[in-house]
Amino acid sequence: MYHQPIGHLPPDVQIGLKFELLGGQAVLGVSQGDAAPTLNNTGFFQNFSNGWSIFWSPVTGAHEVHGDIRAKWAEFNYERGFLGYPVSDETGAPDGIGRYNHFQGGSIYWSPSTGAHEVHGDIRGKWAELGWERSFLGYPVTDETGAPDGIGRYNHFQGGSIYWSPSTGAHEVHGDIRGKWAELGWERSFLGYPVSDEHDCPPGRCSDFQNGTISWTLQGGSQEQPQTYVVDAPDITFGTGIAAGGNATLTLASNGVVTFRGHLHDSGLPSYDFLAVFSVKDSNGQSAYTASHAGRLHGSDEAGSRDGDWNETINSDLVRQNWPLVRAGSSGWKVEVTSDWSPQKIAEDVLSVVGTTVGIVALFI
Repeated sequence: MYHQPIGHLPPDVQIGLKFELLGGQAVLGVSQGDAAPTLNNTGFFQNFSNGWSIFWSPVTGAHEVHGDIRAKWAEFNYERGFLGYPVSDETGAPDGIGRYNHFQGGSIYWSPSTGAHEVHGDIRGKWAELGWERSFLGYPVTDETGAPDGIGRYNHFQGGSIYWSPSTGAHEVHGDIRGKWAELGWERSFLGYPVSDEHDCPPGRCSDFQNGTISWTLQGGSQEQPQTYVVDAPDITFGTGIAAGGNATLTLASNGVVTFRGHLHDSGLPSYDFLAVFSVKDSNGQSAYTASHAGRLHGSDEAGSRDGDWNETINSDLVRQNWPLVRAGSSGWKVEVTSDWSPQKIAEDVLSVVGTTVGIVALFI
C-alpha cells in the first residue's frame, strides 16, 4: 500500500493531523473556524477554544503554539515578525522547569518565575553555547533589547546578561563583575562592551572589555583596570657638558585619567631652566594630546633644589571619549635646557616629536 508523505498533503489536512496527534479536542478544545491563510499568505493557521493555535508553512510544516509563549509571539506580530513560523511545538525544557518554542528566527522560553521572553540571533547562539537554561545564566528575563548607546543589543537572564555589538559580537557578563560594570555605566562607561566571556585570571576571574578589564578576587572583589598608553623617557640626558638628567613618564588611561610625572637632577655647577614636552597624536592625525612641564634645576652656583620633580594628574573627557583613536596613535617626547616656555615653543616641540597635527590638546601647561 502506498502512503502519501505528510508533507505532500494539503495544509488543512496537515493541521488536522497535528491536532489529533496533540490530543485533539480534549487538549486544544474545539475549532474556532476552518484553517485559513495567514495574513502574509505564506501559510495557514487554525485557532482552537483552549487558546491553542496550529500554524503551517511549506518550509516548517505544522506546529502548535499556546499560552504565554503564544501571547509573546503575538507581541512580535506572529509569523509576520522577525521570529517567523514555529519550527517546534511547545516543549518541556531539559531542566524540567520551563517550556519553549523554537521559531524560524529565534526562540521563546518560559518559566514560572520569569514568564515568556524571546531570544534570537548571536545572543541566542551564545546562550546555546553556554548550555541554554541549564547554564549559570538560567532563563531570559527580558526580550532582546537595544542598548542605551544606540549601538548594541542585550538580553538579561536570571544569572547575568549577554551583550552584543557589531564590533565585539556576543559575550556574557555575570556576578560581581557584571555588578561593577553596571556601577560604572554598562556599555556607556569607559570600558565599552565586553570582548570576552568571564574567564580565569589567577588569582581570580576577569572579563575583558573594549577599553579595559574588570577583575575579581575573593579578597578584593571587583576592580576595573583601564587600558593605558604610556610615553616613557627612562634616561633623559642633555648632551656633553650639561651635568643633568633624569626620567619622565606620561600615562593616558581609557577612563580619562592622565598622569605626568618626572624627576630631573642637576649635579654640576651651572643652573638650568628646562622644558619637558610629551605628546600623543591620535591615529587620524587630528589631535596631539600634550603634556608640558617647565622648571629650573639649581646647580652649585645658586641656592635652591638641585631636583626638578613633578607628579600631576587630571581627568580628561577628551582622552576618554576618543580613546580608540588615542590608543592607536603615535607618540614622542622632548626635554631640553631652555628658558623659552612659550606656547609657540611648545607647539614647535610637538611638531618635532609627533609631526603635523590639526590641533593640540593641552593636558598640562
